Amino acid sequence: PSYGSIISHGSFRSSASQNLDVSVGAGYMNLDQMDVTEMDVEVGLGEFTAFGRIGREADIECSMGNVELELEGNERDYNYDLENSMGNVNLGNENFSGLSQERYIDNGADKNINIECSMGNITVYFQ
Repeated sequence: PSYGSIISHGSFRSSASQNLDVSVGAGYMNLDQMDVTEMDVEVGLGEFTAFGRIGREADIECSMGNVELELEGNERDYNYDLENSMGNVNLGNENFSGLSQERYIDNGADKNINIECSMGNITVYFQ
């Protein structure tokens, strides 16, 4: 949503080949029990939170807002491509903040998370 809120309680499964494409302007979106194969999230000034599973790949872009993901599995289940301008990225127990950081983390995994953070906050936890 550009403005306003969307909150999903219960199971959320994307029906279009398990792909989720979300753009949050200045609103708020919360997904519980998410189960998707691929996810593309763009956040401007808003907030996006999701709890669940990503089967293959996630692209997360955050300008000045907040993104929080709690994913099934552990940190080593994914490879990461991180770009951070002036924002804050928390990935498991690691923090990437400050000016212009780029990092690729290859865990030899079948799943990928691509993160681009301008001046916002992105946090990824694992259960």
